[in-house]
Amino acid sequence: MPNHKHFLVANWKMAMTTHQALDFMKMLSVQEITDSRTQVIIAPSFVTLPALHQWITQHSTPIALCAQNSAAMQSGAYTGEVSAVMLKETGCDYVIIGHSERRILFGEREPDLSTKVELAFQAGLTPIFCFGESRDIYESGKTNDFLRKQLAPYSAKLPFILAYEPIWSIGTGFIPTYDDLARTVGFIRSLFPDTALLYGGSVNGSNIDSLLQHTTMNGFLVGGASLKPDVFYSLYQAMNQR
Repeated sequence: MPNHKHFLVANWKMAMTTHQALDFMKMLSVQEITDSRTQVIIAPSFVTLPALHQWITQHSTPIALCAQNSAAMQSGAYTGEVSAVMLKETGCDYVIIGHSERRILFGEREPDLSTKVELAFQAGLTPIFCFGESRDIYESGKTNDFLRKQLAPYSAKLPFILAYEPIWSIGTGFIPTYDDLARTVGFIRSLFPDTALLYGGSVNGSNIDSLLQHTTMNGFLVGGASLKPDVFYSLYQAMNQR
């Protein structure tokens, strides 16, 4: 297995106000998030980042901050965009790039995604690069060919984190079978043997134990299950007990 710490990433999407996010952190602090081998990463909305950074600093917690997206430009007349440098100044250490919702709903594609990855590196951020196939591709048995094309622009030597998220699994409650996921993870590992690899797609308390059987993965990108402190903490506990 690659020599990486494990990662548990909470992607809150557009689900929490700043007040709700701070309440979450207060409730989570009742539980003990320690500087263990599992790095907990929170990805809130842009507007919540400064307040969470202040809270994390004041409470000396090892939780890290992550942005959900960044601009494909360094600066300029791009109303509504947020650059990687700005994100670093708010206290971010990570940034999600290429999430399926950004690809599908906002039309993000190459070469903009590669540009975002490069700008993240330049700003001192670690990209969490998302990729994955649709149900049609999955059912047609063309997953590996599709993933190869998505990952083709990237070198296995890049110090980023990969997050495999089958689109058909996100928010549906369905996850790949053990054998299917093992084959896909094995294929990704053949291309990126030493890169930290996460799984994302309906991760929750009911399936975390079965997902943890895939020992060549380094953690999870969690959506809905990350919005409740007790559920999210149970995932953290499960990972530390593996």
